[in-house]
Amino acid sequence: MMHEEERRWSDAVRPVTGTAAGRAPPPKGPSLRSGQRGTTRSLAAPVALVLLLTACAAAPICRAPAKPATQVDLYFGRDIGGTAGVSDAQWSLFVDQEVTPRFPDGLTVLDAHGQYRDTASGRISRERSKRLTIVVDDAAAARSRFDAVIDAYKHRFRQQSVLKVETPVCAAF
Repeated sequence: MMHEEERRWSDAVRPVTGTAAGRAPPPKGPSLRSGQRGTTRSLAAPVALVLLLTACAAAPICRAPAKPATQVDLYFGRDIGGTAGVSDAQWSLFVDQEVTPRFPDGLTVLDAHGQYRDTASGRISRERSKRLTIVVDDAAAARSRFDAVIDAYKHRFRQQSVLKVETPVCAAF
């Protein structure tokens, strides 16, 4: 049998389903708002949003020996103004000179194929890319090092942008 608190919680986050009239009847029983009776649908979206944002912001719960960390993925386009672009030798030199000194503990590089919508023309552009993955214990402390790598690439290879994605992870070495 469902306890009173569980019933109120499940009423608040229950998906709204349609009826013949196109609307769901209000749930019976108390709502989460000061014990009022009536609909809780107006509360479901804010509650779901808070749960979603909390889940995104919170560090993951890790099982030993893993610890919370942040995986940072940088996506580097290799085309330069419609030409063949950044060669493998140029990329290797960039990693040796700009990335490894800032992140000597380790990194992973993968070949990728990306696409994006050109903001000026609206056209879809496709290009060879590199994905650089680095796992750090403290993303905030490493932010300036990532920014320096991104700025160096944009300057050296005349790029408009480098995509950066940060993901909370559990990591063990």
